[in-house]
Amino acid sequence: MELEEYEFDIVWSEDKGLWVTTLMNGNYLINVRAKGYKEINEVVRINGAATTDYKYIMKDANKEVPKIIIETVCVNEGTKVKNVFLELWKENLQTPEEGLSNDNGQFVYDIKHIGIHYIHAKKVGYVPLLKKINFTKGFLESQEGNAYKIVVPLMKVLREQSN
Repeated sequence: MELEEYEFDIVWSEDKGLWVTTLMNGNYLINVRAKGYKEINEVVRINGAATTDYKYIMKDANKEVPKIIIETVCVNEGTKVKNVFLELWKENLQTPEEGLSNDNGQFVYDIKHIGIHYIHAKKVGYVPLLKKINFTKGFLESQEGNAYKIVVPLMKVLREQSN
């Protein structure tokens, strides 16, 4: 399959809205740039059968992007769980950010978008978990330069013992 590259110059309306109707189904790289702000790059999947909205918060180039620390904890034993496979994605069907929890049961993500996100945690021997979080603009602005911890409780799969 040959990749094609298109570039659109976008003029924003007064309400900062944009409407593009000429895109075919497929994966696209959204690149958002503005002088004095951090650049945002994201690969998104466009499906012509669905209307898709993407909202971005442009961060001042001199400010840090808010972060979340996802901490995986075994509820059976109260211990941190390392090597948990974690996915973080926005409500629409974008490619998820992926990672493994470290020896302290933690993984850090940058939060670049407002709205509903999902965390999917899975590891062999544990019940998979899907957690829904809503990041509001006010929350992200209040967390500027800080890291917000989200605990993901994992339960070990218990097997019945035969006599």
